[in-house]
Amino acid sequence: MDKSRLQFEEWFKKKYPLIESQSENTLLQSVKRQCHKAWQASLQSLEVELPTKEPNPSQGNSYAFGYNRAITESIELLKRRGVKIKNES
Repeated sequence: MDKSRLQFEEWFKKKYPLIESQSENTLLQSVKRQCHKAWQASLQSLEVELPTKEPNPSQGNSYAFGYNRAITESIELLKRRGVKIKNES
């Protein structure tokens, strides 16, 4: 199961515990499938544009190093959440 699906399942169980407890009810499971499709569509439409990194930061320039590291960590976090990064190669 992919990370997005796991996140959805966790959210759904918290938000709709009664539906989760009725696993044999096909109508409720259909509702859950439709919710997951909407979840996927919302992630696919989400895209962010981050600032560009400082080119060639010197070791003496702690600002540029920290700035670039913050962008890198932001990209990693957003990707783990299923967010697309605009203009990323």
